Amino acid sequence: MQWLLCAAHVLDDPKIFRRYLAEYYLRWPQNIVYANRYLNLYFEYFAFKLDSDVYFSLMRLEDDPVRKAYYRAVYSTQVYRWARGTGNVYFDYIYLAGTGQRDVGIEGEDRRALNAFAPAPNRLRRVEMKKLPLWKSSVRLCKANIGLARSYCAGKPGEFKISDLQYFRPVSREAQPFEGRPVEDFYWQREPNRLGDFYPPEFTCAELKSIDTDQLCTDPSLGRDRVAVESRRGYRVYAGVDYLAPYWMGRYYGFIGAGE
Repeated sequence: MQWLLCAAHVLDDPKIFRRYLAEYYLRWPQNIVYANRYLNLYFEYFAFKLDSDVYFSLMRLEDDPVRKAYYRAVYSTQVYRWARGTGNVYFDYIYLAGTGQRDVGIEGEDRRALNAFAPAPNRLRRVEMKKLPLWKSSVRLCKANIGLARSYCAGKPGEFKISDLQYFRPVSREAQPFEGRPVEDFYWQREPNRLGDFYPPEFTCAELKSIDTDQLCTDPSLGRDRVAVESRRGYRVYAGVDYLAPYWMGRYYGFIGAGE
């Protein structure tokens, strides 16, 4: 729907717009359920970013008040709801601009976060992360996931890798302060409630048999050191888009004043 609506605006083509409307009326009931991103609090957090990009275009380009209200409601209740209050400037600005709202509290916190960015260039480095209590739901999901992985591994060759199976990492309910979040290629698409700067561990079915589930699902340091992995890959300097995109969006929509 996003692609079709963008194409209809760019090309001013009624046929593409009719195709967009057909897709809208076909998809809108299931989209209400499909768009819910609750589980992405625990894994694949980047889905929030992908949905935010999509709904921003839909909320911004749709002229019909009923469809616009629908997009605003779905984004607010199914996507942004779970990321609200986590200091995610990119999502906050998409929400405010897409729904036509202003919130002095959110805007003030977002300006503080942008001011906390380290001076360019955006270099890979270690940061001191705040020690936060585990979110019990993430531990339960992790344990259930490991149980499913063990069932899947039954009868598989000993060296069969299960790294592609979904893994729920232990996370905290509270978001890390912005200054304590790992330096990334794009801050806003990574979990703000991580407990350590680690990638999920990788293991084979044979190794899974001897893994302590309780330890795996409560100790984030059992993963792979992300800074070391990224350094070996040569990713030592990231582009500044995670600062520039929300900054200029904030300037355009008036959330940030000139000279701030």
